[in-house]
Amino acid sequence: MQLSKFQSINYEDQYLSPLQWFHYWAKTQPNKIAIVNDNVSITFSEMDRLSAALSTKLKDRGFLKGESLLLACDKNVYSIVAMLAAWKAGGFYIPIDASTPKTRLNSILQITKTRFAIVNENHNIEGCICIEQHDIKKMKSNIDIKEDSMLREHDVAYCIFTSGSTGIPKGVTILNHSLCHFITWCRSAFNLDGKAKVLNIAELSFDQSVMDIAFWLGVGCELHLYSKPKHPNAIATYVSLNKITVISSVPTTFGLILDERFQVKLDDFVTISHLFIGGAACPAKYINQIGVRIPQARVFNMYGPTEVTVYCMFHEFSKHELTTEVNEIPLGKPLQNHFYRTQKNEEGAEELVIYGPQVMHSYWGDSKRTESVKLFSEQEGIYGYKTGDIVKKGQNDELYYVGRANETIKSGGYRIDLGDIEMTLSKQSEISLASIVSLPDKFLENSLHAFIVPAHKVNLKLSDVHAIIQSSLPLYMHPKNVTILDQLPLNTSGKVDKKALLAMLPSSSV
Repeated sequence: MQLSKFQSINYEDQYLSPLQWFHYWAKTQPNKIAIVNDNVSITFSEMDRLSAALSTKLKDRGFLKGESLLLACDKNVYSIVAMLAAWKAGGFYIPIDASTPKTRLNSILQITKTRFAIVNENHNIEGCICIEQHDIKKMKSNIDIKEDSMLREHDVAYCIFTSGSTGIPKGVTILNHSLCHFITWCRSAFNLDGKAKVLNIAELSFDQSVMDIAFWLGVGCELHLYSKPKHPNAIATYVSLNKITVISSVPTTFGLILDERFQVKLDDFVTISHLFIGGAACPAKYINQIGVRIPQARVFNMYGPTEVTVYCMFHEFSKHELTTEVNEIPLGKPLQNHFYRTQKNEEGAEELVIYGPQVMHSYWGDSKRTESVKLFSEQEGIYGYKTGDIVKKGQNDELYYVGRANETIKSGGYRIDLGDIEMTLSKQSEISLASIVSLPDKFLENSLHAFIVPAHKVNLKLSDVHAIIQSSLPLYMHPKNVTILDQLPLNTSGKVDKKALLAMLPSSSV
C-alpha cells in the first residue's frame, strides 16, 4: 500500500494515514471543534496552524525525518498538537507520563536517543532540546499544510513504552500502516460519525488512548481530553454536562461507576451510545449491570496487547447478554484482516498468537526480545505476535481469557511486569532483594504487594521504602503495601517462593 498525496485522495476507499485524515477534516470542516480540554477548545483549522508552526520550529532546530519527539507533558490540547507536529515533521511521538522518575526517563532516552521533547512549563530534560507546552499556542506559521511531510507506509507512527522483565522498559514501535488499518477499522465497525463526542480518559502513555484518537481522526468528531479526578461522580458529571456519546476505558472505571457506594446518577449517562471496555479482563458481573442501568448503549469487550496496535479482537454484547447473567466474557472475533492461532506452551496450556497488519514492528533496539515473540507465517506471508495470554475454547469455538503465561499482570488497565518492579527496586543501594506478588483486587483487577530485604546494615523503614518507590517507579507501578523481611523464602530450585510470600499475608488480603 502506497499512501497517496493529499491532493489525489479518494476518501471513500483508501487506507489513509492519520495525518491525511487530519488534513481532510481541517480542509472540509475547518471551524468545527476538534479537541476540548477543561475550559479550552480548539478547531481543526487552529490545530492545523499550530501543528504546522511547531513542525517548522522543530525542523528549524534540527529535527530530522524519522526522529522521535518525546511528549513528556500533561495531557491537553497542545500535547495532541505536538503529536500532529511530529508527524508533519516526518517523525513520530513517544508519550510518557510527565511524572516519570528520572531513572526510568533516562532508560528511555538511552534506548531511543531522543533529542527533542515537549515539556511542561519550567521543566527541562537534560540532553534534550525542550519546547515548553505553553509556548505552542503563541506560534505562527504560513506553511501550506498540504505540502508538509507525509509518513510513508513503513515509517513509525508512535512508540509506547511498557514494563519489561529486565527492569528496562520495552519500547513498542507501531508503524504507520498498522495505525492506518486500526483507524480504518474504527471507522467502519461502529457506525460513528462526526456528531460523536468521545471521552478520552486514558493517559497518552497508555495505549488505550490511541483508540480515542483513532475515532477522532477517522470520523472527524469532537474529542474530549478528560484530565479531572477519576472519581466516578466527577466522570458522570462531565459526561452529562458535555453530552458525551462514546466512552472507552478499563473495567475499573465502569466498576466504580456501577458501585452503589458512590451513588452515581445514571441519568447522567443517557447520551451514551457506545461503551468500550478494554485494557484488562472485565468481570462478567459488570455486563448485566451495564445492560440494566445504561440500556441504550452498545457495549463492547475489547481485547488486545500494545504490540497489536491497541486492540485486535472484540465482542459486542447482544441485548440478551446485557439483560441476563453472563458467566464468562468471550474475546470475540479478530479485527478485519487478522486471524489467530493457539499453540501449547511447556505446561500444555494454549497460548494465543495473533496475526495481522497491526502487529508491531519491533521492541525498540531489542531484536532478541522481538524475535522471541514475533512469528512469521510462511503460509499467509504475515507476522504474528505471541501474546503470552492463555486462552480456552468454549461453545461455538469462542475464545476465553484464562490468564498469563508469565508474570505480566494488569492493574488499573496498565500492563505491568512484576520482574520490572523487582529489578528496579533491587537496583537501589538501600535494598538487597525485592519480590512482588499480585493480589486480586475488586477495582484494580490486581494490586501489588512488595517484599523487601534491606541491604546489609541498612536500617530500612517502611517510609524509606515508599520514598524509594515514589522516586523510581511511575504511579501505576507502585505496590499498595510493603513488608520488610530479613530474607526471602526460596523453593527447591533456589528461586523466590512466591507461594510462601502469599501465605505470609493476612487471609483478608489474599
